[in-house]
Amino acid sequence: MSGEWDRIAIVGCSGAGKTTLARRLADRFGSTHIELDGLNFEPGWTKRPLPEVRQDVAEAVSADRWVACGNWRPLRDLVWGRATTLIWLDLPFATCFRRVFFRTLQRSLTGKLIHNGNRESLQQTFCSRESILLWVIRSHGERRKNLPRELQEPQWSHLRTHRLRSPTEVDQFLKRLGDPGNG
Repeated sequence: MSGEWDRIAIVGCSGAGKTTLARRLADRFGSTHIELDGLNFEPGWTKRPLPEVRQDVAEAVSADRWVACGNWRPLRDLVWGRATTLIWLDLPFATCFRRVFFRTLQRSLTGKLIHNGNRESLQQTFCSRESILLWVIRSHGERRKNLPRELQEPQWSHLRTHRLRSPTEVDQFLKRLGDPGNG
């Protein structure tokens, strides 16, 4: 029987803190961190072909211990199907939007490399239909509405689910786990 913390899937709106929490939990449990965004994008923000991504994700989640972060619905069967625990970072819209705004602004101004050599730009952030800010606006409410229903589907009944609704709840959750990087 698998332990609750062997294979963890973390979902939530952009800016909720999925990657940060995934890194901390991977460190805490000695697990591999799987960042789904990193597997999905090639340089130039080009999406990789889905069959290739699914093959890479299937290989990654075949391991005994991992923490995966991301919301890619076409990968859900692979990630959630193998996960023992799902953590939903259901933070308020204002928190997610503010975090994404400042994170993206900082990355744009510094030219920080993310996901296979990609960079965020001010033009992409503020003047594009592909804007991460527009994505937060469009996806936050939809995810909050649909995810509770989706988690009730029978194929996910094996998941131990934790819904964290604020940065304070995330901190309290980490303290309960004895996270050495918290507090």
